[in-house]
Amino acid sequence: MELIQINPETQTMSSLDLAKLCVGDAKDAHANFVKKMKKVLGEDMLVNFYEHIKYAKGTRTIYNLPEREACLMAMSYSYELQAYVYDAWQALKNKPMNRKELALMVIQAEEAKERAELEVTRLQGVCNTITAQFCQGVTVPKFCKQLNGVNVQQVNNALVGMGYLRRTNNGIVPVAYARDRYFKEVQAEYNGKMCAKAVLTLVGAKWLYRAYLSRKLPMRSNWDNKMSHLVFEL
Repeated sequence: MELIQINPETQTMSSLDLAKLCVGDAKDAHANFVKKMKKVLGEDMLVNFYEHIKYAKGTRTIYNLPEREACLMAMSYSYELQAYVYDAWQALKNKPMNRKELALMVIQAEEAKERAELEVTRLQGVCNTITAQFCQGVTVPKFCKQLNGVNVQQVNNALVGMGYLRRTNNGIVPVAYARDRYFKEVQAEYNGKMCAKAVLTLVGAKWLYRAYLSRKLPMRSNWDNKMSHLVFEL
């Protein structure tokens, strides 16, 4: 049985094996993987790693990538795939991997890719719903009331700390970078006095939702640790 292993002298992994892990075992998997390699790593870099293999019908060019470049390629697909390639690398350092073991790792990598694609589809659906339901002039705390677990009393302070909003004597306003991109500055009456406040743009609403999913917003102490949206998660 043919074995897949790291070259003991150069400590490299074949682009053929990496293509199987990252793309699958389709007929054009390696060709598509090489095209992406040229974009991610650069053709100038790849000249250090190529090798010509002779077959009965001619020659084939493959690339033997060191650990760093192999993990960079896996990361260009997803972080989860990077983990599988890293695990494969550690396993190959200790012993050769037979085709059955490699096939199992390919299946796991494909499942990871499917989960990532489903998450992208889900987020796109949520963003489409935000677009349809977005109300002009909504403030950050009001928007975050729809996000399960967010501490709406501290969310403005968090965005000030993150550098997207700033406090003035007249209220809370967006910084120059975020103004008109994520937030708009408006004037509103509060206790008989005109005050400045930041309201979300549509782009800002989508950005804030992603910040919520990335756990960058302050959460309540009694939060149930579930990420959900009272309106958008249908």
